[in-house]
Amino acid sequence: MDFIFALAISTHIGLMNDYNPVHPHIRLEHSSLITGAYINSLAKPSAYLGISYNITDNFFIDLGGITGYEDFKFFTRAGFTKDNYNIFITPAYEHKNFGIVLGLEREFKIGD
Repeated sequence: MDFIFALAISTHIGLMNDYNPVHPHIRLEHSSLITGAYINSLAKPSAYLGISYNITDNFFIDLGGITGYEDFKFFTRAGFTKDNYNIFITPAYEHKNFGIVLGLEREFKIGD
């Protein structure tokens, strides 16, 4: 089981509003199960529970349920990882408008 502290910086593409780009994050991983909390793009706390799939040694996909947003109750995040850094992409939705969030995350793992 791993306990992870992380900090992500993101940019929102294709969306009209300004969003919080800084996301402190805590996460617990056990096998492929993940749960955690972070400050979301609305600058509000979000909690999640899901599954992380390692497609290759450096490519992952996370899927699960999430709180803290009006429109979405589920999340999808895909990315590349190397040396405790993740580059990720996730779909975004705003008032009938779709976009994407691109981000860079630094992880600090505690545990096995």
